[in-house]
Amino acid sequence: MVCIRGVATSVPFNWTLFHPLRPRRSRSGCPFCTLLSVWQIDFMMSDVLCIGATGMLAGCVRALIARGDRIDCIARTLVGLEELKQTISTSDRTRLCTHSCDYRDLEKFEETLSSLSFQPSAAICWVHSPAEQVLDRIRHRFPDIDLLQVVGSSARLVGVCSTPANRIVRLGYGLAGDQSRWLTHDEISRGVYDAFVSGDMFSQVGTIKTL
Repeated sequence: MVCIRGVATSVPFNWTLFHPLRPRRSRSGCPFCTLLSVWQIDFMMSDVLCIGATGMLAGCVRALIARGDRIDCIARTLVGLEELKQTISTSDRTRLCTHSCDYRDLEKFEETLSSLSFQPSAAICWVHSPAEQVLDRIRHRFPDIDLLQVVGSSARLVGVCSTPANRIVRLGYGLAGDQSRWLTHDEISRGVYDAFVSGDMFSQVGTIKTL
């Protein structure tokens, strides 16, 4: 199931072939139907801030762009940002703005937030210490933002849930027979994307208990 801006649909999301919001030409040739498709795309677009999303969450960024969202992506290295940009089609690349910044430098991070190309309505954050301070600065600048924090399997949820994040998605492990394994980047991206569009307060990708 795909949920787009709170609207659920039973159409499966194909990460490699299906563009859920790509306008189709009306079979009837009706110009109103064509205009409606364009209007629907604009209506359902979100502005999303993504932090730490050039590695295992790159697929999540691509999926958000594919559904029509605009993304401001903050990462520490220009190389990672450029590699992410090159995996996105030229026509969709205009919806990705990149910013090189080490979020641990809180002063520089504040400057980067002030230079974003738009005011985000949502954020997906994969950050380590000082996570609380980073999230607090995002919340202070954008008080109404829908903030999703991605945490590892070892995170203590009691402490995590006291952060300024609205929602939490916890990463676990995959299973291969009777052995536990690391989740692949694709599994993580799919899980975080599903958690983001679901609106759930708490989500989990994989299993937490190891064998």
